[in-house]
Amino acid sequence: MNAPDRQPLDWRSAKVWQAVGYALTAAWMLFVIVRTDGDPAHPFFNTIFLVPIGGWIVGIALARVIGPRLKGNDAPRGRGED
Repeated sequence: MNAPDRQPLDWRSAKVWQAVGYALTAAWMLFVIVRTDGDPAHPFFNTIFLVPIGGWIVGIALARVIGPRLKGNDAPRGRGED
């Protein structure tokens, strides 16, 4: 049985990076739950939401800075153009 032709993964797509973010968030939360045995009184449990929120903030900031460059929207301006 032949597999349908698949398009290569577009790493410049925002949807791909959102899916990566969701997967990493879920993996972190699962890791914390397993590591602390689901005990919310454990000190490490405090990071269950802090690390993903920090990661999303950093990711969004990077996307704002790097995103336009990857799309080619920041063509160098010539002299006298503002």
